[in-house]
Amino acid sequence: MKRTILFLTVLAVAVVASAQLLWKVEGNGAAHPSYILGTHHLAPPELLDSISGLNDALYASKHFYGELDMKNVNPLTLQNQALQKIAMPSDTTWQQILPADAIAKIDSFFVAQGVPAVQVEQLHSLKPAFVGTQITLFLTLKNLKGFDPQRQFDNEVHKKAMQRGMTSAGFETNEFQINMLYGAPLQVQAEELVEDLNNDSIVADVKAMTDLYVAQDFDGIGRFIERNRESPVARRAAERLVYTRNENWAKKLKTILPEGEVFIAVGAGHLPGERGLLNLLRRQGYTVTPVK
Repeated sequence: MKRTILFLTVLAVAVVASAQLLWKVEGNGAAHPSYILGTHHLAPPELLDSISGLNDALYASKHFYGELDMKNVNPLTLQNQALQKIAMPSDTTWQQILPADAIAKIDSFFVAQGVPAVQVEQLHSLKPAFVGTQITLFLTLKNLKGFDPQRQFDNEVHKKAMQRGMTSAGFETNEFQINMLYGAPLQVQAEELVEDLNNDSIVADVKAMTDLYVAQDFDGIGRFIERNRESPVARRAAERLVYTRNENWAKKLKTILPEGEVFIAVGAGHLPGERGLLNLLRRQGYTVTPVK
């Protein structure tokens, strides 16, 4: 059975032993413990109330680190930067990089979602990676009730941190994330989108991923992610979206964690596995344990 790449974008610039989203990082000479929360960018913020130990971890921390420094993120600026990156080059069309049956599947999908035909046609002027994220968005929001664009999950965590009086910082810049999502060569984007379009279980896959996150089933999500990175195309996407970023963050954390009292909130798909952020910190000598 083919596996899907599309939801890696939610897991990576977002998912995650059972009923476990929050982890404690200590030892290795750190003066104080730190914490890592695995987030899902589209999850309803009410889920925060069910995460054991979250408020205590926030009150024990002085510094907040997210994928971006949300204190300095201007949504309008971010949107404008993304719009400049998602447009197809003027000298390239979908017909040049995508098979005809793939284009037909894309059009049929959005028509089935109630998108007007004229807007479906306009999608042809946008890069395959952006179209893939929109498909993921439609499928995920069908399975995650309670999404509120005014109260996004990561923003609510950050708001709690700011109410605590914590400092705010991020691992990456807006420009880096936009380029990471939409800056791959067009042929690479096309190959990844085609693989997902050929996945007959994509709807079931996205539902399974969202259900696992809501259940806070860390082990289940870890197994699910590994199964969905079996193909060469999926492994290449995971290198770009997840593993390389994990390694970069682990390097930065070498200078951030020694003092401790750091609260880290990143997409939960970055946490599990041999090359996940939790294991990379264990290799540095830290003790990483679930918060109960």
